[in-house]
Amino acid sequence: MWTGVSVIMLLAGIGWLVWYYAQKQSEIVADDVPDTDPLIGAHLSPSQRATVKYFFVVTLLFLLQIFMGILTAHYGVEGGGFYGIPLADYLPYVVTRTWHTQLGIFWIATAWLAAGLFIAPFICGYEPKGQLLKSEEVLSRPPGDVIDLLSSGALCSDATTQRQWNKAVSLALTGQATAHRH
Repeated sequence: MWTGVSVIMLLAGIGWLVWYYAQKQSEIVADDVPDTDPLIGAHLSPSQRATVKYFFVVTLLFLLQIFMGILTAHYGVEGGGFYGIPLADYLPYVVTRTWHTQLGIFWIATAWLAAGLFIAPFICGYEPKGQLLKSEEVLSRPPGDVIDLLSSGALCSDATTQRQWNKAVSLALTGQATAHRH
């Protein structure tokens, strides 16, 4: 019930803001609209060329999300298998569904980051100082490695939690596994 109320309140608030803004502003007509698209034939800066890696990662994450969606949907057809392969023994439904959702979040966030890095020089009119280094650093140097570790760790922890493997690993790492045997 509260979800429905919150969605209705959100839509009502957005509607009110649009109405209020429309009442206060008259339509602005730009006089200096270019005849051609200014981005066609634009020279790309080094940092903009570096974002190709980001879009490659976005594509891989998107394809992996599609594959997880296919596996998840296939559970409705064949139950625990995938064309005779006992899929549920390796990737249970809960894991494929969770990964499908999380991968969507990962590729959308990466695409927003890449788009921001790509558009920044067009907005500024010049390449911001250190933009190339920072663009490369986020994806391939230690901060990027941390991001990769966190996202892959989230996916792996989903699988191990479902199988309760992380409980055994946690007990072994803390030394509590031997304490429970006595």
